[in-house]
Amino acid sequence: MVFLIIGTLLLPVGVIGHWAYRTFTNTDQFVATVAPLTQSPEIQQGIADTVTDSLITADGAAAQVQQWFPKAPTGLVQTVSQAVVTRINAVVKELVATEQFSQLWATANADVQKAAVAVLNNEPPPSLSVQDGDLVLNLNVVGQTVRERAQSEGINLPDLGLQAPTIVLIQDTQIQQIRGVYSWAAPLMQWFWILPVALLVAYVAMTGNVRRMGYGVLIASGLLALFLMTGEGLLAPNLSDTAFAGATDDIWNVLTAYLARAAWITFGVGAALIVVGFFVGGREQPTDAGAAPLS
Repeated sequence: MVFLIIGTLLLPVGVIGHWAYRTFTNTDQFVATVAPLTQSPEIQQGIADTVTDSLITADGAAAQVQQWFPKAPTGLVQTVSQAVVTRINAVVKELVATEQFSQLWATANADVQKAAVAVLNNEPPPSLSVQDGDLVLNLNVVGQTVRERAQSEGINLPDLGLQAPTIVLIQDTQIQQIRGVYSWAAPLMQWFWILPVALLVAYVAMTGNVRRMGYGVLIASGLLALFLMTGEGLLAPNLSDTAFAGATDDIWNVLTAYLARAAWITFGVGAALIVVGFFVGGREQPTDAGAAPLS
């Protein structure tokens, strides 16, 4: 019975650990996981606002308009400058709806994943995805592309240089906390799920009670479902002050898509074991009259 209880409680831990290792430590897998976010309206809007703000301000637009119309009255300058800002924002929105943006998004996320792993391993980050100790999504490639498109329409924007548009994903203090766990947990995450599976199999080998193992696996699937329903609360504070605040649901659902499938598979396996258990049965330990079975 001890093997059954421990195996049941550790199985969701093992599955979550495998999901985290698979999703966040492999660059190609991470990029493939977040690829669907390019279709999120909230993500597109957040990127459009961030890139627009980094490229041009109301004052910058006014200066541009005054170059075009040196003798224009102030009211006209303000009206036209607002139209310029609006047009730049529209250019960004047009870009994020194209296949080209999907490629730029993949590049930016590959950089941030590599930087995250390097930072957690106390290694120098390989890109500009770490600024002032914070892990950021660097949108420089998006900004430069928008700048080139705007120039083709006669709108000259300053070179971004080192002032690239960024969105903070994880703050420095949070990175320090994660690093303390990552240093010892990372080597275990990929294969830890084998331990609870072995415990459950050992329980069946000793008792022959497949049905109880099925109940244990079913409970584990319920714990996974509970994590999926409540885990978003861990992500929301990190994004609350960023341009992605409105996309928390989309980000969580995309990141945990693999884990959600794993939860359903676990549920199915548990249900199947219960059905099999009704036909296979289990060995009951001999007990005194009135005593409960030990198995």
